[in-house]
Amino acid sequence: MNATTRPTTEPLTHPAAPLARPAPEPVILILADISGYTRYMTANATSLAHSQLIITELFNAILSEVELPLAVAEVEGDAVFLYGRKQFCPLPTDEARRVIGARLARFLDLFAAKVKELSQGNHCTCQACTHLPQLQLKVLVHSGEALFYELAGFRKLSGVDVILAHRLLKNSVPHKHYILLTEAARADVELPAHMEMSEGVEVYEDIGPIKTRVHRPRGAEPVPVGARPQSNALLRLVRRLRFHLLLWWTPFVERLRRLRAGTRKLLAAA
Repeated sequence: MNATTRPTTEPLTHPAAPLARPAPEPVILILADISGYTRYMTANATSLAHSQLIITELFNAILSEVELPLAVAEVEGDAVFLYGRKQFCPLPTDEARRVIGARLARFLDLFAAKVKELSQGNHCTCQACTHLPQLQLKVLVHSGEALFYELAGFRKLSGVDVILAHRLLKNSVPHKHYILLTEAARADVELPAHMEMSEGVEVYEDIGPIKTRVHRPRGAEPVPVGARPQSNALLRLVRRLRFHLLLWWTPFVERLRRLRAGTRKLLAAA
């Protein structure tokens, strides 16, 4: 990332600044994908309501950590799509590399801590709640170029590198909890020194071989929760109580909504 040569047509403090021209620009692309999400999509109303509540809580934990030089492109089902506009980065290059690397490590840490928090004391036996401890996070990172454009009031990204970033969701890594960097991304990301990386190669049709580096926490476990500052015990208790109340209240509201809709149909047919 280069903080010394920036156009003056856009503010330097926000990666989602107004678009000056419809041309590709250098970006870093990040996908934080929840492994095991598919099993949450069930026909059972209670399980579906609980699964959406759980996924929302997990996504909020990740989104709470998104700060400059990164911004949210969109939430795509079971993944959060982030980007950083390199030519408008408000930080010096070396600092930006360290900040992004620390942020990626933090994603793994917070996700694991949130799964643990939501699992503790949860006695619900629905499919979503029983599979909650199995949810893990994979973070895919690629650097390249993207074209920004507006569609129905939303900012979108397109280009070969955007396609490749999404192709990385399907890879040969035999684990569910890790960070994967492409060779191109390594120039923009400096992970903390203690995070060991292993080399790999992914091959995609029409794109070819892509060299990668993968970090997998020891024993496939996230960074220890104790390594980060702990929140107040009372605050953790309040969050847990709120979550459990929502677990039971959400399906009730959904059933009530369906009952009311059925009643209206009966009255209309009478």
